[in-house]
Amino acid sequence: MSYNFENVFRALANALASLLHPKMLALVLWPVLLALVIWGGLVFWFWHDWVNSASAFLASTSVDSFLLRFEIHGLAAYLAVILALLLLFPCILITALLVAFSHRHAHHGEACDGTRLSRAGKEGRRDGDGQYYGMRWWRWWCL
Repeated sequence: MSYNFENVFRALANALASLLHPKMLALVLWPVLLALVIWGGLVFWFWHDWVNSASAFLASTSVDSFLLRFEIHGLAAYLAVILALLLLFPCILITALLVAFSHRHAHHGEACDGTRLSRAGKEGRRDGDGQYYGMRWWRWWCL
């Protein structure tokens, strides 16, 4: 029994092409880049405090005595940096999810020009100037 996978491969190629569309890339990358900028600024100002806190935490656990026993106490400084980075990565991802959710929540049912899209088609109508000008705040999210 022979299967014709031409349609499957065509569908996969279309999916890949739509995934690499610039608007789709912007929707995926924009929240991550914004979260990286936010947390990059926080790292710039608070990195030494975070590493010192992680180092103090490691010193209060049995890791410090373990490293002293094998005379590799200098490794504790590297472990503090690794611990700070491991705590930072989930914070970046959660922030990116919150940014993406706020973007989706702000544009639910809205076009980028502030018109409300009807369910019947692509025709839009203005719901009033307040809604239009309120959505202009979010306009920089749209491409």
